[in-house]
Amino acid sequence: MLVSVVMSTYNETEDELRKAIDSILNQTYRTLEFIIAIDNPTNVDISRILHEYKNKDSRVIILNNKENLGLAMSLNRCLDEVKGEYIARMDADDISFPDRIENELKFLCENGFDMVATDIELINEENKVLADKISYASTDTVKRILRYSNCIVHSTVMIKSEVIKSFNGYRSIKSAEDYDLWLRLLTSGYKIGIINRPLISYRLRANGILRSDKFGQHLSTQYVKQLYKFRKNKKNIDPFSEEDMKAYLEEHGYFNVEYKRKYEKCCNLYVIAKEDIETHKFIRGYWKLIKSMCLHKDRRLLAINIIHRKIMSIYIQYVH
Repeated sequence: MLVSVVMSTYNETEDELRKAIDSILNQTYRTLEFIIAIDNPTNVDISRILHEYKNKDSRVIILNNKENLGLAMSLNRCLDEVKGEYIARMDADDISFPDRIENELKFLCENGFDMVATDIELINEENKVLADKISYASTDTVKRILRYSNCIVHSTVMIKSEVIKSFNGYRSIKSAEDYDLWLRLLTSGYKIGIINRPLISYRLRANGILRSDKFGQHLSTQYVKQLYKFRKNKKNIDPFSEEDMKAYLEEHGYFNVEYKRKYEKCCNLYVIAKEDIETHKFIRGYWKLIKSMCLHKDRRLLAINIIHRKIMSIYIQYVH
């Protein structure tokens, strides 16, 4: 049974990229194709590395984007080329455990799910393990948690090819294209399972989207949740378009520089508060935490989602 692994590259280091590729090509499950899109046509180093692998392993297929398309459209290019019955996602700076594909495929086939995700191990840019197991959901809780926050790590996912193609792949919703897809699956009644075991080393990068555009990610998340609620009330139809999303962002202050700056300030204060609490400076830490939630209404909404996900995470650890 052929599994198609899809990945998009942009600005990863050589070490990160090689570790990601090697982790797929050295899987215990060998019947796979590895479709990789180059979404930064000016990055000659990435092109050189990928063609080196292609010359050594016929399972590697390279797609060259003529221009930067963004993650969603780049992955959709990969989806157009897949031949496998199942599709596994991979990020170019993460590392798959050697038995990841084997375990995910077995889980899907034996339990009748349409998509599966897993727990993660958290690593930094120096490959140091920051947390050996992080669980955001279980099979029993994933459906409930997804209504409030994205509890699925994109690069851990394996999904039936026919299912994702029935939705025409990803929609162009920057930093929330994955969450949008999970909620569309949920609306349509597809079954999502969780393997509560880490099968991916997920890399926390200092220049990732979580740090560079926190407000944009927050609003995109709120937007896809609004689309989900709309579909629930309108027989699985929603008003998504790039124009509709732009109007939503404008309505909620994304293009207001001062409003956006204030949100970023609250997020930075939250990070400092979290560090204070972790170093047992409780009074100062909790004061800053409360202050970060009071300064911006959108930050309060995000804090509620974080608290909800944390409670569910504790529940999952307790159950398992």
